[in-house]
Amino acid sequence: MITIIAGQHVKCFLRSGMVLEGIVEESAGAQIVLRSLSDQSLMIIHHASEDIMLTKVMPEPTLQETTVEEPALVVAISNNTEASPIQEQVKKKLHEVLQPIDDSNLQKKSLQELRLLVVERERQIIAHKKKEHFGSAGSAKMTRYSSPYMPRALPRSNEKQGK
Repeated sequence: MITIIAGQHVKCFLRSGMVLEGIVEESAGAQIVLRSLSDQSLMIIHHASEDIMLTKVMPEPTLQETTVEEPALVVAISNNTEASPIQEQVKKKLHEVLQPIDDSNLQKKSLQELRLLVVERERQIIAHKKKEHFGSAGSAKMTRYSSPYMPRALPRSNEKQGK
């Protein structure tokens, strides 16, 4: 039987369907205390033997897992003896994408600020598309739409009766 040791990163699947993930602070008898990954809050499972159906112990990341390896496509292209111009362009673009961002302003921003920037940019794009399609308030753009309904092509009620 494997016991849960303090300091392990675990995921506990409870009978209620809830999933708790955190670092084990204390495992004493029937009670387990987990520290949250996102903040310093604590989660206490009072009746662990009754409530937990499954516990997943997460392995500690090793140095090999954290290093960024070159994709197989880049290696295959670079090992090719005669590279075509297209392959050279692909290789150059892949190396460009793998480089870290040098913009210090973006690196200093929090994730929430970056999300707000994306939302603002999407609003600008939508406003531009609306203006392009409908025009602005001062200069409305009239768009001609085709309609399957053609009033002149329909017979009139008087013509049907032979009048």
